[in-house]
Amino acid sequence: SSGINAEYGQQSLSVEQTGALATLYQHVLNLVTEGKELMEIVLETSLLLACKKELKPGMKMNFYDPKQVTSISEYFTSGIFQHFKLYRFSLQQEQEQSIISLEKIVHTCPPIGSFDPPPLAEAISDHDIETYLNAPPPETPRSEEEGEGEEGEDKDKQEEDAKPLINMENVQNVLDTVGNDIMDKFSKDMKNKCTEKENQYLSRLNKVKKAMD
Repeated sequence: SSGINAEYGQQSLSVEQTGALATLYQHVLNLVTEGKELMEIVLETSLLLACKKELKPGMKMNFYDPKQVTSISEYFTSGIFQHFKLYRFSLQQEQEQSIISLEKIVHTCPPIGSFDPPPLAEAISDHDIETYLNAPPPETPRSEEEGEGEEGEDKDKQEEDAKPLINMENVQNVLDTVGNDIMDKFSKDMKNKCTEKENQYLSRLNKVKKAMD
């Protein structure tokens, strides 16, 4: 009734009329879910509002005056009937349900008879800890072969330093790598945003369906 009030003027519906409208709306959604064609659903709705057909045995939609019937018809036309393919796709699409679990760390009390925290007698003194942390690393004696090897490494490093660090090939490789990374990140961001928007839209439609159930 709120949609009719907002779109077709302030028409107050009684509790009985509001319940009948919700029942009719749910009936139309059920027809869409069952795979009925649009013209069949429009004809079914028209017959029910005109009291030419019973919704259930002994139940007719004879709760509305002609002006209210016109407003309800326009409401269905601008809603479900106008966006029929969207409703049919969303209602007939099987949604994957993902269960999100959250791990929590729960601290429990220690067993009876245990010390929590442990007794101070078992602790290590500050002097022992500082001695261990400040102890210098042991020195290993160098052999002549190691000394010659280090001299050779120094010469190699000097020769490498003499070579130019930047050339056109390296610059081109860096530009290609950076460009590929930027395009990959852009593609992933767009895909994630589209997926997020799609999930939000489908979630809203599911909430509408559950609210109508």
